[in-house]
Amino acid sequence: LYSAYYAWTGDLHIDMWRCHEKYAIYGFSKKLQKSASYNIMVHRAPSTLTMTCKKKHALHRRIVSQGFANTALRQHEDTIMTHIKKLAAQLAPSQSNGSSEWSAQQNMSSWSNCLSFDIISDVVFGAKYDMIGRPDNRHILESIDGANVRTSVLFQAAELTVGRLDRRLFSKSIEARNIFIPFIKSLVKKRLRNAADKTNDVFSLLVDVKDSETGEGLDMNSIGGESTTLLMAAIAATFFYLSCYPQVYARVKSEIRQSFLSTEDICLGPTLNACVYLRACIDESLRMSPPVGGAPWREVLSGGIVIDGRAIPAGCEVGTSIYALHHNPVYFLDPFAYQPERWLSDPNANGGIDHARRAQSAFAAFSTGPRSCVGKGLATAELMLTLATLLHKFDMRLAQGSLTCGIGGGAPGAVLGRHRANEFQLFDHITSAKDGPYIEFRVSRF
Repeated sequence: LYSAYYAWTGDLHIDMWRCHEKYAIYGFSKKLQKSASYNIMVHRAPSTLTMTCKKKHALHRRIVSQGFANTALRQHEDTIMTHIKKLAAQLAPSQSNGSSEWSAQQNMSSWSNCLSFDIISDVVFGAKYDMIGRPDNRHILESIDGANVRTSVLFQAAELTVGRLDRRLFSKSIEARNIFIPFIKSLVKKRLRNAADKTNDVFSLLVDVKDSETGEGLDMNSIGGESTTLLMAAIAATFFYLSCYPQVYARVKSEIRQSFLSTEDICLGPTLNACVYLRACIDESLRMSPPVGGAPWREVLSGGIVIDGRAIPAGCEVGTSIYALHHNPVYFLDPFAYQPERWLSDPNANGGIDHARRAQSAFAAFSTGPRSCVGKGLATAELMLTLATLLHKFDMRLAQGSLTCGIGGGAPGAVLGRHRANEFQLFDHITSAKDGPYIEFRVSRF
């Protein structure tokens, strides 16, 4: 119940960091499998996130990964850019407001959620919900965060389902789940009814795909599970840190504007890949604000395992908090400072120590190995294209005014882990919930 309490408050990743500061971080071998706790997240069909059986996961991943391969990603680029341009239109200053060249205050957490959902639903299902342009469906996004509160607690303490106690403790979360689950079911059903429509969405790529080794296909209900795991905090986090670190903002803005003559020129390819400081900013945001901050629990298999000299018997669960790992000073000097330069390799600096290589060795924003996020290529493309477009098209500044200033950051004097004003605050409910920052934009003049 200790961990369940911190899962409820959203501070589990911070508590794990405090524990790691006290007891140190360990590594572990391959004699592990995903914890049975992941079954709490399964509805109708498991996804690559929730499958505990290694054999079934490997089969499922081989099939699903075909829909997110680099070759498939290029087919989705126009779709991604369409939604990014819609977002840019919403962020632009109103032409009717002659009193100021700056836009109204924009909550970047809300906008990043809208953008991610529009891209995912369109890329995966070919569905056009336009969360960016129409607010009437945005309650779905709130229901995802709401439903995740209960799920995150049960992930730590499944025994709370006995006597349906969880339904009394988390009635609002149940209400949110009863909005979100039917929405996803209707989304999948609608696409299944139109399965003959061959568009460029992931569904079309996967509906007829068979595994080359087994000949098995994919349960299309599981695609609904895949599509709900990709909402990310990194866009909002990057804007937060750029507003806190003006020298970083100036450098990344200069790199993008020198690389592309026009916003319309921005696309996937060698020029965007050459924006190494932009990628460093993204990686640093993902390090400081990982999509999943807590521990992805693993069950020890037969024969047990030894961790830091201690024998752990079969059946026990172990895990390393990604947030704590990403803030370990052994791998990241000054871990609570936003320093994109740490990702730029220079073996001749700092006494010959390649800090970029050391940082990469501990970077797990999308997990690592065969359990890494199958959609990380899509997520990275979305981040690169979105940030390049918005930073090229607009100048930005932290919103002016006392009501929104500071939203997104910690509060000096708050509990340990919530006290840093220049740290973007996450609330760990399976994935990372967030609020802010509030940013103002104006069309760039260069």
